[in-house]
Amino acid sequence: MTATSPVSSSKNTVTKEFLSIWPYVAAAALVLIVLAGIVAPFFQQKLLSQDLRVTEGVPVSSQPFELKPTAIGALRIDAVAKIPTNRWVTYELQVLDPSNQVITSAIKNAWSESGTWREGGESGTWSESDLKAGLDVQARKQEQIKVAIEVLEYTNTAGNEINEAVPIKLTVNNGAIDGRYLWTGFFGVGAMALITFVSVPNAGKLIINKRMLDSDVGDRAVMGGPDKLLRVNIHVKADETCPSSLRAYIYLKDSYGEQLYASQGTTINMARSKDDDGSIESGSGRLTQFFTISKRGSYGFYVEIMPDASVDSTRLEIKEGASTTGAVQVTQILV
Repeated sequence: MTATSPVSSSKNTVTKEFLSIWPYVAAAALVLIVLAGIVAPFFQQKLLSQDLRVTEGVPVSSQPFELKPTAIGALRIDAVAKIPTNRWVTYELQVLDPSNQVITSAIKNAWSESGTWREGGESGTWSESDLKAGLDVQARKQEQIKVAIEVLEYTNTAGNEINEAVPIKLTVNNGAIDGRYLWTGFFGVGAMALITFVSVPNAGKLIINKRMLDSDVGDRAVMGGPDKLLRVNIHVKADETCPSSLRAYIYLKDSYGEQLYASQGTTINMARSKDDDGSIESGSGRLTQFFTISKRGSYGFYVEIMPDASVDSTRLEIKEGASTTGAVQVTQILV
């Protein structure tokens, strides 16, 4: 009995059916983080701005203010010690409720130093400081609170105690968003978005990976079926006689070896490398096309590169279950 090959037809369609949404989800999250950074200052409400002078061992309290729960951000308390250079001060911030119970606290070792340097006949000055302390408080209920500041130690860089009041600028904002977390989210989500966009072309199961030192290459595998996108990559290497472009002809055969599809030829633009004299040394090119086959089975994909005189090698790579980042032209093989 003679086997009869199935009748097939093909059509080209541009579709987004196989588009992967994850790169766009990551990109949307990145945009939301940027927007959050832009609009965050508009949600802040300044509750207090006060200059305090604090002597060692004598706590000083701010004016009371109202703490309210907010949908976005938290209560942000910033304190900046305004000390001369080459001094150190250790101070404590305390957030107190109406009964003077400590809600939260933090200790800051603030310092300001400067000096001169000499190296290789050159000299100059330097200065460094770390004077700012901060607390973020998430409100659970509305209540009157205040901030107490106590200087625990105030010395110069030699360790000698200084008996002076320390000027400290205290500011309190409600609904503040810590920019450090936004930057962390920005770079983290940005990296995720980049990885997802880069990974989409590599998605899918590799079912054919065949290389030949010739202009013709082909192989057979089980493939096809509903919703199975095939990404066909053709890699061409050529010698010094490489033209600016070649043409790739793709053929599909069924399990009986009967031809189901033959392309009209697609141009591959060749990137040609040159030596110092401007002479062409070699060329390389790549072509990517997408296919679907309506019925799953054993099929052979074959590629022929023309003209073939300059071709050193041809590699055929096919991935099944591929996805895309946008609309692509897909050749549908209807078996």
